[in-house]
Amino acid sequence: MEAASNIVLAGLIGIGIARSRTPEMHMAEAAAQSLRGVYRIIDVDTLPENEQNLKAIVHAAEVTGFNGLNVTYPFKMEVIPLLDQLSPNAALSARSTPSCSGMESALATTPTCGDLPRVFART
Repeated sequence: MEAASNIVLAGLIGIGIARSRTPEMHMAEAAAQSLRGVYRIIDVDTLPENEQNLKAIVHAAEVTGFNGLNVTYPFKMEVIPLLDQLSPNAALSARSTPSCSGMESALATTPTCGDLPRVFART
């Protein structure tokens, strides 16, 4: 049986993202690092209207053990007040990756696909 430390749970929050190729990219990168990557699409417009609340979605991801989230349109700015900290370069970037670590969340930028290893880096 695989050790839990080898499993990384991440996701993408946005609207109109059901066909995103992001899960395959991230799971392939995790596998390349000998990790089991589980990457979930959270397409907010497919949720019932009463569940389309970013704060509740981020909280649910945190308490269910997500290691990190990519946040895209239209929530990039809306997610900022929900975070415990913001990296200095995050405010300058259109691409962002909130990471959940215990009860703290932080926002860092992901400028290129070359940064994918950082998402799945062992801590």
